[in-house]
Amino acid sequence: MIYFLRFFFLIFCFFSFSQNIRDDFLLVAKDSVSFYSFTKKGVTYYRFDDKNTLTKNYINYSRPVPKALESIGLKSVSAVSSGNLVYFLYPGGGLLYRFKNDVIERIDESFAHKNQFSGHFFVYKENLYLLGGYGYWTTKNYLTKFNFQSGNWDFVPSFGQIPEGGINQGSFVKKGNVLSVFDFYATKAGSNIYNRNLFQLNLDSFTWSKKGTINSSFVDDIEKAFLSIKVPFKRGLFQTHYNNKNVSQIIAPSTNSIKYYKNTSLVPLEEGSIIVGNNLVSVVLGSEKTDSALVFKSLDEFLVFEKEGLLYNDSFVFVTYLFIVGGVLLLLILFVFFYFKTAHKVFYFSKDSLFTEEKAIALNKDEKYFLSLLTKSPSETVENALVLNYFNHGAVSLDAAIKRKNKMIASLNSKFFQRYEIVLIQKKPDEKDSRQVLYFLSKTLKLITISD
Repeated sequence: MIYFLRFFFLIFCFFSFSQNIRDDFLLVAKDSVSFYSFTKKGVTYYRFDDKNTLTKNYINYSRPVPKALESIGLKSVSAVSSGNLVYFLYPGGGLLYRFKNDVIERIDESFAHKNQFSGHFFVYKENLYLLGGYGYWTTKNYLTKFNFQSGNWDFVPSFGQIPEGGINQGSFVKKGNVLSVFDFYATKAGSNIYNRNLFQLNLDSFTWSKKGTINSSFVDDIEKAFLSIKVPFKRGLFQTHYNNKNVSQIIAPSTNSIKYYKNTSLVPLEEGSIIVGNNLVSVVLGSEKTDSALVFKSLDEFLVFEKEGLLYNDSFVFVTYLFIVGGVLLLLILFVFFYFKTAHKVFYFSKDSLFTEEKAIALNKDEKYFLSLLTKSPSETVENALVLNYFNHGAVSLDAAIKRKNKMIASLNSKFFQRYEIVLIQKKPDEKDSRQVLYFLSKTLKLITISD
């Protein structure tokens, strides 16, 4: 009995702020505090006051709605608001209507295209666009723009990583000048192929970029996209499913996040629901099931946060990470390779040769003398004057001695490099006398003298 009374009380509170409306209606958000409810006879202006109380004002149209709209259900029409204007797009594209001064009138000079069913109809900088959709057995990936001067739809060239195969039944979130597109199918010859990537379209340059792959756990939840109910709002995309309305998600591509919530409210997310500010506005059947009732509740009041995850794996970050890690590893490998190849490599010096365990080079008398000086020097350096003094014996001039010395060092370095790919003899300025140079063995090798 207690549980029954509690349930009755909730129902009473739930409908205490509801407003009766007609069955054939279309809800359209105007701004953060107001919205419309369109029927084929008139429109109701709704507004939330400072206390979040809903007020309304109903007005009959001054002229009947166009015949094409009269013959279809209003919920099948795509609608967007732009300032004080509301635009209605006929299913499949082409026919366009405008609500202005309490009249719905046709403004296009086109025809019923029937080519972009389920395409995304949106407004950007007071321009109207239609993206993707399905028609005539193919899925479209192109963008069209309404030309207010000609009354026709113009094709808008786009560039970059355009989604292949087309966009059908997708999720769309516009943030600034970026339109995120994900959770969509390419439909061809009756077969649906799910696209597991998230794309973004820059609405200023009309350039596409593929941001990454939809997170696998998210795909598992939304793979039956035809059964999803999606409502865009300021925080991203509010979504639930026909088969489990107790679980909701708020998806924000701009922050690459998907938040999962438990739904504790009697306010359902239904087809045709909207979010005004932070209020979920829905229409449910009345108690007698003869009319409908408009109900609303703040999202923060009934959504219980459960977990958060990534919407997609960022391909740019991932690729950048791979390049950085790969580059570092490559440099490390090269460093280790050359280090072990050259660093402190052991060479043996005997009376007539310089050798390793695998290779050897022959030494003449001058080369042997020069290497002897280097190996016996405590500083591991030899002054140029000392070497030159050796070559000056028997020389006709100092210039000739210098040439003999330089030729010997060059020849020794040349044949050593050809055999081992290492520069054997190096030189540097003498710190005590900058006019003089010092010769020394390469730091990458170690020379061991073998006694005769």
